[in-house]
Amino acid sequence: MKNNNPFKFASLALIAALSSGSVLTAQVEPPAAGCFGASVYYFNQGLTKLGTAVNAERSIATNALGAPNGQTPVANAPVQNFVSLGFGGTIELSFATPIANGPGSDIKIWESSASPNSEQSEIFVSQDGLGFTSVGTISQGGEVDFGGVYSDYIQFVRIVDMSNPALFSNNQISDGYDVDAIECKHGAFVPSCYAEEVISFNQKKQNDGSTVSIARSNPAKALGAPENNDTQNFVSLGFGGDITLKFGSPIKNGAGDDVRVIESTFGNMNCARYPETIRAYASQDGCHFVWIGDGCQDTDFDLGSLGWAQYIKLVDISPIGATYTGTPVADAYDVDGVMCLNGYEANPTPATLVAGSATQVINYTQGLRKNGTPITVARTNANNALGLPQGTDAINFVSLGFGGSLTLKFDYVIFDNPSADDIQLIETSFNNPSCAAYSEKVMVEGSLDGINWILLTNSDICLDGAIDINNAGVVQYVRITDRSMATNFSGSADGYDVDGLVVINDCATEEIAQRIVDNTTTANEVVSAEVFPNPFNESTNIVITTGDLDNSVTIRVVNFLGQQVYSSTLNVASSSVVRHTLTMNDLSSGIYFLTIETASTKETVKLVKN
Repeated sequence: MKNNNPFKFASLALIAALSSGSVLTAQVEPPAAGCFGASVYYFNQGLTKLGTAVNAERSIATNALGAPNGQTPVANAPVQNFVSLGFGGTIELSFATPIANGPGSDIKIWESSASPNSEQSEIFVSQDGLGFTSVGTISQGGEVDFGGVYSDYIQFVRIVDMSNPALFSNNQISDGYDVDAIECKHGAFVPSCYAEEVISFNQKKQNDGSTVSIARSNPAKALGAPENNDTQNFVSLGFGGDITLKFGSPIKNGAGDDVRVIESTFGNMNCARYPETIRAYASQDGCHFVWIGDGCQDTDFDLGSLGWAQYIKLVDISPIGATYTGTPVADAYDVDGVMCLNGYEANPTPATLVAGSATQVINYTQGLRKNGTPITVARTNANNALGLPQGTDAINFVSLGFGGSLTLKFDYVIFDNPSADDIQLIETSFNNPSCAAYSEKVMVEGSLDGINWILLTNSDICLDGAIDINNAGVVQYVRITDRSMATNFSGSADGYDVDGLVVINDCATEEIAQRIVDNTTTANEVVSAEVFPNPFNESTNIVITTGDLDNSVTIRVVNFLGQQVYSSTLNVASSSVVRHTLTMNDLSSGIYFLTIETASTKETVKLVKN
């Protein structure tokens, strides 16, 4: 009788190290001995033409593993080294490592039949063993190409018997498709060691305030292997611009430096003559970044304590007032390419980064109470300022004392959100008094490196307060210094009480719609634009919020090669919200770049068409 209890063999070895979103052709290595199915992941056998169970010697699922045996199946053969699926049966095999997409067919199915017949099967493939996609139907043995589904690799193959029982003899060995082996044609998948996808691109202006030329504005030129020559195969960030790139596989943290950024400066001028400089960040999830250093022109970076990374963010910090030898107009850092130096991390384990709140006390300098005595011991545990604040009248805070200070560190850097506050400071004062009644105040400073500090607030914060880190742009350290006027308090008062410091706009909780915001708002420019949905199927919407004057807005879309596929110019009124629908149903699926440009601004965002 039919086996109605499908079962699984072995464990699913998910290759989290590899990305299914690769946009470059995968590298391949020559097929090595043993490039065949390595384990049975699933087997659900059908029945024979007689409606009976398939013979036991033809029901061993592991006979589909390894190289084909090439045996002609005969009913009375003592050993039959294949497995029969039975009519309507299914088997899923996995390879030991991901196998590469290459030219032409990628996998070959070896089937065993004594003579030409109508044994057929449908072939499905998968990267993770969870979602399978059909890549064709074959009769007996055959080859299939999975490149139309996955541009880089697969690791799982499902074979489903599609044979018509009516075309077979009415006997016990009419038992559907017979799988002898599955062979890969192009060997193991070798991930690229270069950036393969543009996640975001925010180009700024040249040092004279003009926009960067179109020829230097295609972010896709930062992908793949760098040309490293005096050609315009790069993208210019503009002064203060940034780009975030994703690697197809996790970058390994090995001995020495791990990431190399290649910059283009014509004529090989050194940094003293052409100081194009970047600040580099790395991330595992594309959301929480750590600072890995600054560099002028070509620079190598070490991932440091980060075990691996898959995203690299580059922010231009070139000095806009410097002399750039050879040209009066400069467009800041030019990204030719980004590459890994120690290969990829095959078995990445995500770092434990605590999101949303400070995690480490760097320094705690206690002040004194109003009466000159030390702070009560119960209120001197600086770790009470870590994690999420309780916001209750309980002693789970730390008191600074008059003039005291506390320096806290986050696990990752916090980037300024141009349109909102970034950090919330929570203070504890029993019975929730007003600032006028109980004016405990602090000065708040921020730092990226814990050495150089920038004042974050123009005035002291009284009790709870929101902080905009715009003055610093990015911070990982926050220093809180008590500035309470001792004369306003009783003798037992102990200054500002820190309950917690939390991130207001953590990227993990942001809305799906991508927001494009320029760094400076002037009277004649578009303030912001919102694009949704993204990814999209046939159309997406652009909502533009205008500034104080009427304006002309040009919307352009270019493909991955930098070719313009859409252009439209809108006249928009001041202080208004304009909705524009971008219809792209005639374009193929893939990655595009949308630019919204006025006379004084140009903002770019990646579009993904499903």
